[in-house]
Amino acid sequence: MAKTCGSTNFFDAYGSDYLYAATGEMLGESYLGRRVFDVLCTIDFLLDNGATEIRLMGRGLGSVTAAFAALLHPSEPRVRLMHYLPSYELIAKSPRFTWPLSSLLRGCLMHFDLPDVYRVLGRRLVKTQPWDAKMKPPRKR
Repeated sequence: MAKTCGSTNFFDAYGSDYLYAATGEMLGESYLGRRVFDVLCTIDFLLDNGATEIRLMGRGLGSVTAAFAALLHPSEPRVRLMHYLPSYELIAKSPRFTWPLSSLLRGCLMHFDLPDVYRVLGRRLVKTQPWDAKMKPPRKR
């Protein structure tokens, strides 16, 4: 974990994850997009070096990155999401949320939401144990 901000907690309100995401926003870049790019490059590297099948696993914060990488890579890898974000709309409608800035994609709700991504992934996607806006299992009613 980067210790740029002197923090030892990844999810600190003004820790390194927030610093990098906020800097990306100020520069017109997506920190989430950079993470997805890194996964895409890693998949390419593995396939170029003999891997015959890639399967992605994303948990919590990593679920958003894994979903986008599975959607965008031409090899169409299978993906399993655990403790995933059901939708960006959930966050947009929540008065308080815990999902970090680095998991959000600026402006996407004008065009699509995560359920659209999940739908396109179809049978390649397995989702288990969604989290709510506070990164917790939803309350049972």
